[in-house]
Amino acid sequence: MSTDLRQARSRPEAIASPLGSGPSNGSTPPDISPRSSRPAADWSPGGGSATTTAAAALADGVPLPRSDRTETCVKVVVRFRPPVDDVEHQDTTAFTVHPNGQAVESVDGSYRVELDRAFGEASTQEAVYDYIGRPIVDAVLGGYNGTIFAYGHTGSGKTYSMMGPNTQDSQQGIVPRAAQQIFDRIAGAGPEVVDAFPDDTEFTLRCSFLEVYREQMRDLLSPANQKLQVKELPQRGLWVDGLSREYVTCKAEVLSILRAGSRARSVARTRLNQHSSRSHAIFVLHVEQRSTGADGATTERLGKLTLVDLAGSEKVSKSECVGETLEEAKKINWSLSALGKVIDSLAEQRPHVPYRDSRLTRVLQEALGGNCRTTLLVAASSCTQHFDETLSSLRFAARTQKVRNHAQVNYMCTADQLLLLVGRLQRELSSAKKQILHLANSAQADHRRGGLDESLGWKVESQRAAQLVWRQSPIADAREPRRLTLQLAEALSDERSPRGDPRTPPGPTPGSPELPSVGSAGHADRTCKPCAFAHAGRCANGPACGFCHLCGPDERKRRRRERLDARRAGRDARRSETLRHQVPPR
Repeated sequence: MSTDLRQARSRPEAIASPLGSGPSNGSTPPDISPRSSRPAADWSPGGGSATTTAAAALADGVPLPRSDRTETCVKVVVRFRPPVDDVEHQDTTAFTVHPNGQAVESVDGSYRVELDRAFGEASTQEAVYDYIGRPIVDAVLGGYNGTIFAYGHTGSGKTYSMMGPNTQDSQQGIVPRAAQQIFDRIAGAGPEVVDAFPDDTEFTLRCSFLEVYREQMRDLLSPANQKLQVKELPQRGLWVDGLSREYVTCKAEVLSILRAGSRARSVARTRLNQHSSRSHAIFVLHVEQRSTGADGATTERLGKLTLVDLAGSEKVSKSECVGETLEEAKKINWSLSALGKVIDSLAEQRPHVPYRDSRLTRVLQEALGGNCRTTLLVAASSCTQHFDETLSSLRFAARTQKVRNHAQVNYMCTADQLLLLVGRLQRELSSAKKQILHLANSAQADHRRGGLDESLGWKVESQRAAQLVWRQSPIADAREPRRLTLQLAEALSDERSPRGDPRTPPGPTPGSPELPSVGSAGHADRTCKPCAFAHAGRCANGPACGFCHLCGPDERKRRRRERLDARRAGRDARRSETLRHQVPPR
């Protein structure tokens, strides 16, 4: 596999743009030495072929590389840390992990929370990563967006689980282990060698590291960028403007970036934690891969791995924060409360989700209810003195399980593929229009034969026909169903009458052979269409039509009387108000 990362090529517009796709710091990516060649193996995420040319795809009827959205729930995992000081060693246990490893229960039996997985105090870093990190990294290498974020109260072990200590490799956290797994997959080493990439696949990896400190976003890799802004465009998506990105070629460079960013991160000492994180750290790793098949087709996929270490919620009465630390605690609790509101809105499927209430929720908008595969790691303590904080974290985890994301593979189409895709969509749109017109003609013929149910009305039938055709059409997201439905309704209304209207007098239908000719020549052969022009207040057949309640002389007189009465009532009211103010009080 060729893994030359020096090509800083200009890419076409991506289908899903990543977070942090702002201008980079201008560094050029170094080279990665190519590994030994192997026979090429076809590999495509989601079961679809990723090496089909666009021209052959259209000629053979095979769709262009694209992925359907799959609905997945947020995976929630809880991990209990062991006691860390003498006070906690002497404290009693308030929560225990069920033997099946999928539930947490209180000792008194009053609370029980079902989760995807629960790790006890004896769990290792490797076991946690194998369940949480490894599936997310595999999905990112397949072209998906993946997010892992740690949540919990202060001192619960979030940073330890995400980063790990710097002394022992066996205690490394999720972030360094994810970097190791990605480079092992690229080099063809490790247990994932079965899912090898083709030999001609090129990879480009870039890292960005930022923190949300007191509702301000700061670039940890570039100290000059202290006030970053989140921007969004319909064509580009969500990104952080001005965020720098560093090219990486090995795990050592990723660890160097992590150490540099961790030194610049805001940390303070509190009563509950000697190294308390005072900001939310967000590490993003972009993985771009480009492969060329034997027939010359080029397929590009873009995966994004987002690893978030949230600051811990804390009670001021316990942490005894004062001064600057107190202000930091206020902002931390504010952003975590905004995150909880977003989770509640998504879990209850409310029409409005308050992403903009906080910078944290705005940055994590894609990971919560968007195009991403998300895993929540809840760090907690089983000690009785932290009972309230642990119970609050478990309730937050239970609500997060109800959040649903819609993930898909992020394909990046070239200009030629986009042109072919536009041509195919135009042909599908033309075919759908012809099918709708055919159904309209068939409905007209059925109406002439009396085949439609008069109690339902022709509008219901036309709308159902249009919706049926549109559901079967592969271009249902082209945002034209309403216009086509109106065209179908107008076509069906040529031979219809206002049946079912309570204001329509009973009797034969206007335009039927039993009615005599009225008005201009040939007017009796035309059908009156008051329903189609009800808002306009006129009939399509003109004022000569005597069968339409909108055109009849009695109806016109009644409307004229109503307008005059309304004007007279308004004039009298204004006159009374003026006289009331002019008469002096007695």
